[in-house]
Amino acid sequence: MLKSLANYFMRNAVEKHNSNRKKQFLNWDKIEKIALIIDNTHPVNKSEIDKFTDSTKKYVDVFFIELNSKQASYSDWICFTSKDKTFLNLPKSHIDLTIKNRQYQLAITVSEKHSLFAAVVISKINAPYTCGNRNLSGEIDLIIERNEKTDLPSYLREVLKYLTMIRIN
Repeated sequence: MLKSLANYFMRNAVEKHNSNRKKQFLNWDKIEKIALIIDNTHPVNKSEIDKFTDSTKKYVDVFFIELNSKQASYSDWICFTSKDKTFLNLPKSHIDLTIKNRQYQLAITVSEKHSLFAAVVISKINAPYTCGNRNLSGEIDLIIERNEKTDLPSYLREVLKYLTMIRIN
């Protein structure tokens, strides 16, 4: 019962934010700012993620979802903890203030395929182009499947490979 209620609220939030978003694929050269949303369901090696963000030569904000933790694990990442979620595991309204005023050209999500929290966060991020490993309710424009055995840095390098191949005239 609660799961279907959470899915309902997630779909409404995603539809509301997606209706205002202009979807647009961009050449890699045109992308300056990236939002990277990851969760802690798989092991996260911060130094590897930092290497990846440096290798992009773009400005990257990392949004780290750790809903079972009471305190943020990293001070230089934007962390969402248990105090940022509702009892349905959806983002509380104060998260809008964290996200709303930031502008990105690309948002990438690498989260558990059933993460309602990540689906709502990526839909609220102001970016015309979204990419990820799953699509719960139409919040992702470009889906790049992730094998469960693939570690996070390898998957991100694969995503980067695809993103650099896109050319729009």
